[in-house]
Amino acid sequence: MTREKRLQSVVVPGLVLLIALSGYAVARHRAPGKPERARAAVERHEGEETHHDGHESHAGSHEGHHHEEGEELHGEGGHEEGMITLPPESLKLGGIKTAPVVYGAAGPAIQANGEVVPDANRVVKVGPFVSGRITRVSAHVGDTVRPGQVLAVIDSIEVAQARAAYQEARAELSNAERQLATTRTLARSGVFTQKSVDEICEKRDEIASELAARRVEHETELRDAEAAVRTAQAMLDRAESARRLAEQELSRRKALVAAGAVQYRPLEEARREMAEAERDCQQAETALRLADANLARAKKLFDTGVRSRRELEEAQAARDAADAELKRAQEQLRIAKQVLARERELLDSGVYASREIQQAENELLQAEKARAEAEAALHQAKQRLSIATSPEKKRVLVELENRLAALDSLLRRETSVARQDLYAQRETQAAEAAVAQARARLLAARNTLKVLRAPVDGEGASVAVTAPIGGRVLERAANRGQVVTAQDVLFTILDLSTVWVEARVYAKDARQVRAGQPVTIVASAFPDEKFTGKVSYMGDVIDEQTRTLVVRCEVANPRRKLKPGVFVKVSIGLGRRQGALSVPASAVQREGERTFVFVATGRSEFQEREVRLGTESGGYYEVLDGLKPGETVVTEGAFLVKSHGKKEELGHAGHAH
Repeated sequence: MTREKRLQSVVVPGLVLLIALSGYAVARHRAPGKPERARAAVERHEGEETHHDGHESHAGSHEGHHHEEGEELHGEGGHEEGMITLPPESLKLGGIKTAPVVYGAAGPAIQANGEVVPDANRVVKVGPFVSGRITRVSAHVGDTVRPGQVLAVIDSIEVAQARAAYQEARAELSNAERQLATTRTLARSGVFTQKSVDEICEKRDEIASELAARRVEHETELRDAEAAVRTAQAMLDRAESARRLAEQELSRRKALVAAGAVQYRPLEEARREMAEAERDCQQAETALRLADANLARAKKLFDTGVRSRRELEEAQAARDAADAELKRAQEQLRIAKQVLARERELLDSGVYASREIQQAENELLQAEKARAEAEAALHQAKQRLSIATSPEKKRVLVELENRLAALDSLLRRETSVARQDLYAQRETQAAEAAVAQARARLLAARNTLKVLRAPVDGEGASVAVTAPIGGRVLERAANRGQVVTAQDVLFTILDLSTVWVEARVYAKDARQVRAGQPVTIVASAFPDEKFTGKVSYMGDVIDEQTRTLVVRCEVANPRRKLKPGVFVKVSIGLGRRQGALSVPASAVQREGERTFVFVATGRSEFQEREVRLGTESGGYYEVLDGLKPGETVVTEGAFLVKSHGKKEELGHAGHAH
């Protein structure tokens, strides 16, 4: 530790302790009210830069004049009221910095209330690219993740099949290449030994293989994209048809309710059951009368000896059965009457009508949601088709075709020179074609793994779900053993390093706001900390009740203190006001209801000056009264100046006693 640092560590704490013990009980020896303001700028500290263009010469022109004026004040006997003199060692160790009073550093600002919301560009919903079963979950709600970090691992049949196809294509290519090497060896042992032809053939094979693979890839991509568009369009047509039907059904039900012609199905059913019960009862009564007549006839015939007792008993049993059936039918009729009465009460109360309308509205909402999802799917499919048919895709194929055509021309010329052993040539060409086909299949298999986000060098059926951005896990819908599809959302990641603040600006002030203007944010939870940003978006619709417009601000939040949902105060800077004096915010001191600054009047002399401030913008306060252009104020080390002022007050109080 240097001597200056040791001295600072002793002097500054001693001054703080002295001030704490003295308090504010000692009477102040300054004149009441505002101290006399200095009439011009004073000498700056040696080696300090001015930070304000256009005022250096002005301050320099007054430097000698005010220095002489300060000497006259001291020469007249004493210490000017409100003046503070620092010892040279304190001035050296205190780290005091100053800045001039300048024009236009602060400007007007619009004040508004706002709410912190997530940056929509920094909220990502993460899902798998394949269907499968989750075998491991590595991230949980609240975890901080980095880009590329593994969030979960999935076992997928699609990945297993793609890897198997890739390994099979590799083996096939290896076999084809070995066969090609053998064929070429045999060809070289004969007459067909032109090295240039072999080199051209090898180069042509590479280009042809790449071209074939590109064509297969392009055709597959184009075919899949067209199929996806057709499927999405069909889904959209069905969804739109369902939506129209639901809309018509809702209108029909509303019309029926308005006309009082609601068809209450339970009531109709109750009426039908009532009619059936009455019919059954009538039939039972008819059957009972017939059974009574048969029983009476059987009794007469039995009395005359024409019928046997068994026939009489059968007639009696038939009569008893008819009577029981009548009682059952009467009971059913009674129940049907009760049900009919209850359903009539429900219809009269209007419960069913509102239920019918609500059900139709729900069906319409579901249909509209399905239509929106179908539109999104169609838009995505069309984007895929647009990419597949883009000129860039075709340009690559055309370039490969041109290179292949040039090689073919060169090969024909070289072959015409060394045309011998046609059988060896045919065998070589066949082997080369086999290699080209194998390479095309291998490239297609590799691209399939790439689409599935599965590493080529991986094994088995496992594939990792990784974080596309860094941030914190906000939601998790993944559990071990869970079966998922490529459309599922497993994690939601939120990056709060930058947030949006949606401020409500009155319509009369909104015309002054432009995108790119600086903003200052203060949250009630951190009143002493300011967050800065800029206006990124102006709303187009004015709220009818509050007559305000939404202004979206993009605010840096490196320590993630601002959370979504927090209400904040927003200050939108409107630029610098010409002709307005301003001082850095760090120069302003407050003590009770007093607001003051320390004005430098010499190398080690400072004067406490009360000021009246205006608005704050960009780290500067507008000065309405108390300072003049070119004066210099303390921006850093004001605590040390204040401490020496307290110490001098204590000294004056001691002399007074």
